[in-house]
Amino acid sequence: MPKKSKIASQTIDQWKERYQCLSEQKIKVETQREHALAQLDELKAQAKELYGSDDVKELKKILAEMKTSN
Repeated sequence: MPKKSKIASQTIDQWKERYQCLSEQKIKVETQREHALAQLDELKAQAKELYGSDDVKELKKILAEMKTSN
């Protein structure tokens, strides 16, 4: 008789528990993503206000100019 794989031998209750765990992880990750995007928007606004741009390449150029002037 062939061996059942670990996945095939799991019960419905185990699958439900795994689903619940993954669902909770998804909610946490989505919340963290939303927070990170809000932070990014705030930082972009600050950069635009302070340096006139929120473009990364432009900010790197400004930083290089600031380093050379010091």
